[in-house]
Amino acid sequence: MGRGERKRRREEASSSEDEREGGGSSEEDSEQEEECFFTAVAEGDLPTLQKLHGEGRVDLELADSEEGDTLLGVACRFGHLEMAQWIHAQGVSLELQNNHGDTALHEASLHGQQRVVEWLLSQLPPSALSRATHDGMLPISYAALHGHTLVVEKLAAAGSALTSVNAQGHTLLHLACSEGQLETARKLHELGVRAATTDREGRSPLHIAAGASQLSTVQWLVEACALDVNAADGHGAAPLHFAAAAGDERVAEWLLGKGVDPALANHDGNTPLHYACQAGLLDLVEALLARDVPVSPKNTDGDTPFLLSCLGGHVSVCEALHRRGEDVSAINALGCSGLLQACAMGKLEAAQWLLSRAKHLLDLADAEGLTPLHHASSQGHLDVVEWLVEQGAQPTAAMRSAALEEGHSKVAKFLGKILKGTPRASSSSAQ
Repeated sequence: MGRGERKRRREEASSSEDEREGGGSSEEDSEQEEECFFTAVAEGDLPTLQKLHGEGRVDLELADSEEGDTLLGVACRFGHLEMAQWIHAQGVSLELQNNHGDTALHEASLHGQQRVVEWLLSQLPPSALSRATHDGMLPISYAALHGHTLVVEKLAAAGSALTSVNAQGHTLLHLACSEGQLETARKLHELGVRAATTDREGRSPLHIAAGASQLSTVQWLVEACALDVNAADGHGAAPLHFAAAAGDERVAEWLLGKGVDPALANHDGNTPLHYACQAGLLDLVEALLARDVPVSPKNTDGDTPFLLSCLGGHVSVCEALHRRGEDVSAINALGCSGLLQACAMGKLEAAQWLLSRAKHLLDLADAEGLTPLHHASSQGHLDVVEWLVEQGAQPTAAMRSAALEEGHSKVAKFLGKILKGTPRASSSSAQ
C-alpha cells in the first residue's frame, strides 16, 4: 500500500468495522493490522483501541512503517481529545515525533484542533513550543500556514517565538500570506511580526503573496503594511515579476496601478513583459505595452518577449507584438527561432502562424545544428512532425534516432517510413 493511499485512508477514516478488528497477527497480516489500529484512532473509536490494547494486540507507541506517524499524533490530528488523553495516560510520551519531525503539538496545530492544543500546552514543557520539524516548522508555523488564528494566539500566549523562521527563511507572516490567510496575517502583524522581513532569497511576504495569486493579501501588505511594490528580491525580481510569472493578471494589473516599475528587469534580464508573454496573458501584455515598456528587451538567453510567446504557443500575443513591429524571424543567443521553439514545445498553431509569415524558418537550425523538425521529433510531437514534413522539412536518420532514444516510437516509425520512401501515413495510422 502506497504512502498516499495510507494517508488518504486515515484522513477519510473510511475503513469498515471488520477491518478495524483486524485479522491474525502473522507477519503477512502485520501491515493490515497496523492499519486497523490507526483507523480506529482516526475515527476516534476509543473502545476498540482499548479492547485491542487489552488483548495485547497493539503497542501504543507504535509508529507506522512508512511515515512514522504515531497513534497519539493521529489522535491529535483528528481532534480526538479523550483518545489522546487515554493514550498518554498509558505512559506514551507527548513528544514522540514522526519521520518528518512532527510531534502531537505539530499535528494539532496544523489541523487547528484548539482543544487538543490547549490540553497539550497544559502538559508539555515550554521547550515543546520550539521543537522544529526537519523543514524548520514549529507548531505555530503550521497554525500560521493554515490560518488557524485562535491556535496562533494560544501558542503565542504560551511563549512561542513570533520571530521564528523555517528552513527557507520564511517568517510566520510569509507562511500566512502564501496561503492568503489574511485574518491570521493581520493577527501576526498585530502581535509584532514585521512585514518587511525577507526570507533567504530576499523575498518579503509581498513577493510570496503576489506569486501565490493572493490579491487581498497583496492589497493589505501594500496599503496597511506599506511594503514597497518595487522592492527586488535577491534575484532582482519585484512582486510584479512574481504575479506575471504566476499568470495572475488581477494581481499584476493592481500592482501596475500602484506605481510599480513596469519595465524592471531581474538579474536574468526578464521583465514583466517576458513573463506575461510566456504565460499568454494578453490583457496584461496590452496593459504593459500601453505604459510604453520596451517591446524587445533580451534576457540573458537572448530571448525577447516575442520569442517567449512563441515558446508558450500564444498566437494572440504573437500577433499583438508583431503589430508592434516584432520580427517573426528573430532568434535568441542559442540560434533558436520562434518557430523552432514552438515546434520543440509542440505548439502547432503557433508554428503554423510563424511559418506562414517566414517560410525560411522551416529548416533554420540552432547553434547546435538542430532544426525545428529535429526538436519536434526528439520531443515526440507527432502532429508537429507530420505537419513539418508536409511543409517540406527533410527527415534524417539522426532525427529518427533522437525520437527512439527518447522513447517516442510513433514518431520514429513515421520518420522511418519517410526515410524508406514509403508513402506517408496519417497520425491515426502511424501507430
